[in-house]
Amino acid sequence: MKFLLKLFSVCVFFVLLIVIAAISLKPITLTNQTLTPIQVAAAKHSLQRLLTELKKESAHINIVLYQTELDALSDLAAHTINNANFENYISAQTFTTAVSYNLSQLFKIQQQDFYINAYCSMSQQDSKFSVEHCKLGSIPIPQFIAEPLLFGALKHYLPSDSAQLAQHLFEQFSIQPNALALSASRPPLLITKVRESLNSIKQQATDFAVGSKFNTDKFYEYISVLENNKNNSNQLAYFIGLLFEKARSNMIAQPSLSAVRENRHALWALATYFGNRRFAKIAGLSMPSTIKPNQTPVLRTRQDLSLHFLYSAILEQLGGKQIGLNIGEIKELYDANEGGSGYSFADLAADKAGLSFSQFVVYSEQKARQAQQMLAGIKEEAVFFPQINKLPEGLSAIQFQQELGNKHSAQYKVLERIIDNRITELPLYQ
Repeated sequence: MKFLLKLFSVCVFFVLLIVIAAISLKPITLTNQTLTPIQVAAAKHSLQRLLTELKKESAHINIVLYQTELDALSDLAAHTINNANFENYISAQTFTTAVSYNLSQLFKIQQQDFYINAYCSMSQQDSKFSVEHCKLGSIPIPQFIAEPLLFGALKHYLPSDSAQLAQHLFEQFSIQPNALALSASRPPLLITKVRESLNSIKQQATDFAVGSKFNTDKFYEYISVLENNKNNSNQLAYFIGLLFEKARSNMIAQPSLSAVRENRHALWALATYFGNRRFAKIAGLSMPSTIKPNQTPVLRTRQDLSLHFLYSAILEQLGGKQIGLNIGEIKELYDANEGGSGYSFADLAADKAGLSFSQFVVYSEQKARQAQQMLAGIKEEAVFFPQINKLPEGLSAIQFQQELGNKHSAQYKVLERIIDNRITELPLYQ
């Protein structure tokens, strides 16, 4: 017993040493630029160009990512994941990828910032692209440890043949002036294996976020309510009222049921039926093609606001409220580019309303029951959805910059507070 206690103490001591060595007082990355419409468009263009090259049927694959594109992708990642800064840069014959994560913001520590810093440097070695070395905080991770960790992670998260393909392609990269390039013979079934890899990662992320929270019969119970009443209204509020009335009646008939579980099934049924049927697949369910609505219902007389609301509700379920908001902002920034519908604060209000709604109705048993009582049988959207009057819409990239600057400006924050206050004052949250 004494030996086990000593062994445990030694293990705890070494873990604490590693934690202390991994934490830094300063970030190793530069602060990412505030995301602009042009950067969003550049990042999307890079990803589309990459996908197009992967889909080609030529004998060779040729991909070049320039430093400007890497910068745009880094800024996009930092906007999506709060408290993190990313840097990917090319210097001479070395490519370095680095990340700094601010723990102080995560744990709301005011006095001092603490960071987890990590980076890896890669270069051409012995006719193949290899990891030179990595570092976690002040802990060096040499090549003979870093590469097995990297490729071991690939084998863990990807199908075996896809992991081998990823390693093979990684080794074919090279450094060009101000660019990272891949030129290699095209492996057979490349795009199929890429899709398999993406599906595998997506499924694992979904399993982590959603888990085993869904029951097929319960999901279809709520889908049936929508299908049987689809001709009765074109208002999203009406269908929300129907589903939460069903949830409440289920709880009355069987008090031992979980209100959170009932509300979650109602929410996903609503978003799958009216938003995107692929949401069912994310939850490990399926939707027969014969089951579909007559039309997308409206919020404030607009179908697009309903879609923003429903998509944001699912994003909150999968990644949390902040990531869902960040993704909504990225979409609006992209719309501000030429040919888009423009940056819309009405759309942003719908995003925020969907995120708040999703979080509230499954937050706890008490909140879930409160939501059922408030939403059961409603027909008025003012219970859960804010007014959108006097919110700017259709702002081009130039107008957005001239009138608001960026999302950190005082002008932008004023509009955000107006939206947040309107949502906070809704009857559902009183």
